[in-house]
Amino acid sequence: MLKDFSPYRYKDLLAFQGKDGFLAFHSRNLEIASIDREAWNSLTENPELSRSEAANELIAWEQSNATETTNSEFTGPANVLQMNIAQICNLKCDYCAAGGDGTYGEKKEYKIDLTAAYRQVSHMINQLKDGNTFRIHFIGGEPLLYPKEIERIVSYTDLAVAGKNIKTKYSITTNGTLITESVARFLGKIKAAVAISIDGPDAINDQMRPAKRKDLSSTDLTRAGLKELSKVRDQLTKLSFHCVFGVHNTALVEAYHFLRAWNPDVIHFGFAATKGDKQASEAYSQQLTQVLSEAYEIGGRDELVKLEPFASMFSHLETQKRKINYCGAGKSMIHMDTKGGLYACNWFINRGEEKVGTAGKPDAEKLSAYSKSLIDLHDCRSCWARFLCGGGCMLYNYEKNDDKHVSDEEFCFRTRQMAMMAIGYFAKIHESA
Repeated sequence: MLKDFSPYRYKDLLAFQGKDGFLAFHSRNLEIASIDREAWNSLTENPELSRSEAANELIAWEQSNATETTNSEFTGPANVLQMNIAQICNLKCDYCAAGGDGTYGEKKEYKIDLTAAYRQVSHMINQLKDGNTFRIHFIGGEPLLYPKEIERIVSYTDLAVAGKNIKTKYSITTNGTLITESVARFLGKIKAAVAISIDGPDAINDQMRPAKRKDLSSTDLTRAGLKELSKVRDQLTKLSFHCVFGVHNTALVEAYHFLRAWNPDVIHFGFAATKGDKQASEAYSQQLTQVLSEAYEIGGRDELVKLEPFASMFSHLETQKRKINYCGAGKSMIHMDTKGGLYACNWFINRGEEKVGTAGKPDAEKLSAYSKSLIDLHDCRSCWARFLCGGGCMLYNYEKNDDKHVSDEEFCFRTRQMAMMAIGYFAKIHESA
């Protein structure tokens, strides 16, 4: 979409060369404008020394602060509870950051402690004000190993908000292999947002996400689960696919072709960060560029905004809301493991120093360490893509640098590439509107 993947920069102003001309991006205001060759030359020649009219206009633009551009930030008590229903899985994904089997390295099966779950649900609901929304996201391991526990937590939560002006929303991330007719009916009944973890067609997914039973195809099992979900599709809040790529697999295009046939609301192209993943990171970006191109040809903007994390960046450009946190870990979101331990993020489970309390008793002092924006915590204030990224992922940082606040350079590379694609498509779509 943009030819120049090394944009010229003047403070918070960038210039890119596209196929049909030049684009300028105001990274602080999240504004995009077409500029002519004179303006482009003024930038590249050093606008602080030039006194051309075009250069002066660009300098004035860089110094401006758009009143319509705001920060997308969270205020108030945490309203998202993410909980492990099971810390064990029926698949064994080699790249899985939860130990490959959902145990997070403990090598012992755990299912949710319902007493702890109820205690944490009550605590969080009691902190909320009228008009707030309380969200619970069920994960694992594989959460549908224990569907009755999920049903009990939902029933308890619905009773806990009875008579209060608080809405509840439920979501789940599952590999889909255990979705039966009754499970699908339940997910439809609670209007769940369902995220299916799958990496592409059978030949890829069976290898990347093998079933523990060697005679089973995990893809076939997921396909059967999707057929059950299709019967309640109109009741679900959202159906999305979550794929994981990295040194083990960079076949994004194949995954896109396979998964879009199910007409999902979202396809999320994730990346498993590991040391030495530079080549895989570059291949991921190349494949994503092709996926976005094909999606645009298929359905323009409507198809592009089904693809994450690209869609998030595109949304921030459309709304002119600066993203100051990559995620809500420790701010809007608290994670609880099966035993009632509280963490800012599920990927911190079993790291004792990362524990921020126990069910019903969060440690305010430990949580205060997350009070600053991730842009500030990760020292991203000088990055031009900071307000489309939000400071990056603490897990990626830890995996690469053994420090959750030291940025993963390859993540930054992928993010800036994606940001340039979002800017290019945004300009293209709005020019043709």
